[in-house]
Amino acid sequence: MIAKTVRFASLFLTALLSGMLFCHVLELPEKMKPPPSTWLAVQQTVYNKFGPTASVLEPLAIVFTLVALYTVRGRRPAFALTLLAAICLIAHLVSWFAVVNPVNIRVNSWTRSTIPADWTSARDRWEYGHAAGAVLVLIALASLSWAAFGESGERNYESLHWAAGSGRAGT
Repeated sequence: MIAKTVRFASLFLTALLSGMLFCHVLELPEKMKPPPSTWLAVQQTVYNKFGPTASVLEPLAIVFTLVALYTVRGRRPAFALTLLAAICLIAHLVSWFAVVNPVNIRVNSWTRSTIPADWTSARDRWEYGHAAGAVLVLIALASLSWAAFGESGERNYESLHWAAGSGRAGT
């Protein structure tokens, strides 16, 4: 039961994180259009809750995914898929620190009167950094889902086969 709970937590936390990142992808085309002052206002107001929320969700998703990886060791497809998910979640966190966070630090110090002339390079780096992160986290979500539901389907098949009277599960 602990293994199922851990896998559920991993999947649930990764789903919440992917939802946040998918929002960025959906917003990207429209966020490339506004003038600098509007873009800055959105950055400094709308996204205030994203950082604190993701700073809890992502480490927990990584920890639960690593624990889930341990619980599925020896189960080849589930292990490989859970390993892929863990790698993608960790890669996303590393890329966020390398690509997105430096922009956050810069943008948080800007005011309407101090927006630099090259503000679009910061905007592009922030937007495309989140889009790349969304791809990584969506791969993690798909991998965790496939691992969980794939194993569930295999067990259901074995149970049905046994109940049909073959006398042996999985034959």
